Amino acid sequence: AIEKDLEGMVIVWAGGIASDMIESAEVVDDIMIMARNFNDVELDRLKMIGDAIRKKCKRGVALLASPSSSGSGHLCCVVTDELLKETKLKAGALIGQAAKIAGGGGGGRPHLATAGTKHPEKLNDAVNLFKDIVRKTLS
Repeated sequence: AIEKDLEGMVIVWAGGIASDMIESAEVVDDIMIMARNFNDVELDRLKMIGDAIRKKCKRGVALLASPSSSGSGHLCCVVTDELLKETKLKAGALIGQAAKIAGGGGGGRPHLATAGTKHPEKLNDAVNLFKDIVRKTLS
């Protein structure tokens, strides 16, 4: 019962972060672009936040990053279904470009992709350049 309660709290936490990111998103050409570097958040939790963004946002793309306690870093990218249908934005391609900035690589499905990085100190660079990566992909 405690594990179930904890998981429910984590889902609420992820939804709250997703809502905050959506509220502060930068809108470019009617697309919400979100990027944030967290502090030591596990990859599974980044994916939960990404899933919450996909549920709460119709036209959005997000990059979620976090250094890990092992000295590496994690990235998660999500693209909403509406954008998958209407644009060239694919999470796997976007995360590949972002991961290179932090010395990593990854991939995944068009709507959700993950990557590992060797240089967690460069995750902020990846987050800060994500908007440019999205704009370049759209043009």
